[in-house]
Amino acid sequence: MDFVTSEKAYGACLYLRSVNQQRKVTTKLLCSKLRVAPVKKVTLPRLELCGTLLLAQLIQKTVPALNLKSDRILLWTDSMIVLSWLATSATKWKTLVVNRVSQIQELNAGCEWRHVASASNPCRSHIMRHKSQYLEELQVVVGRS
Repeated sequence: MDFVTSEKAYGACLYLRSVNQQRKVTTKLLCSKLRVAPVKKVTLPRLELCGTLLLAQLIQKTVPALNLKSDRILLWTDSMIVLSWLATSATKWKTLVVNRVSQIQELNAGCEWRHVASASNPCRSHIMRHKSQYLEELQVVVGRS
């Protein structure tokens, strides 16, 4: 499970990895979600934090619905800044960061956060491959509001 961020949008992808009795590993994209970045200019690390929160919320809604036994849930990010925010006390950051970090920590208690290199981030390749489709759909939705 990981997320991806650009200046225009951020998204999260959930992958389900299973191992059968013959120890064959299967990994499939379960779902993904993309949001348009705020109109107000926000730094890339803060957008990455928003992507992390989106992932936390997506997991909170999706994993219980699967009704599967899970040994552990691994969450991946290519943002070292976000990992450092998540590893420290949220009280020493500015309001936006404090609020998002607190929400993420509350939603994903018991999950393990790990780092993945940007070039190896499967969510990045999935979102980038389908970016124009996602952005067109988002523009239609935003245009209707």
